[in-house]
Amino acid sequence: MWQTLLDTDPVLPAGLGARDTLRLEVGYPLYGHELTAATSVLNAGFGAMLKLAEMPERRFFGREALEAMKPDKKLVGIRLESRRAGRAGCEVSAAGKVVGTVSSGAFGPSVGTAVAMAWLDAEHAAPGTALEIAAGSAILPGQVCELPFYTEGTARVKLV
Repeated sequence: MWQTLLDTDPVLPAGLGARDTLRLEVGYPLYGHELTAATSVLNAGFGAMLKLAEMPERRFFGREALEAMKPDKKLVGIRLESRRAGRAGCEVSAAGKVVGTVSSGAFGPSVGTAVAMAWLDAEHAAPGTALEIAAGSAILPGQVCELPFYTEGTARVKLV
């Protein structure tokens, strides 16, 4: 099967690093990083998929808890001003106050800069909000941005 795939043009092998970079650039969450058993689908931005308001007759375990929940944090994209990326676990600050944690980060070759996904306090999650990521002894400036990090026609490399 592997050889058949490799013999098919334009299929090329790619490792987990490539998968992680590409899914990060398009804003796809990964279980174990952005999504966990403790993550609310509402905080992760997937509440619309539940159609709670549109389908009041639909019953499932946990519906009442979800309807009562007021999301206090949000999964966002952060575009950094440099090629250096914040990694999972790095603190995110706004105006000197810690407001969240990076869940994934890498250099995004399609956008030409480092990008990250992070869980932020809901009040600091608006696009354009200036942030800093503490990456060891370095402070990495960036800002909240819409996902995906690039739009069609703005990618720096050709995606095949």
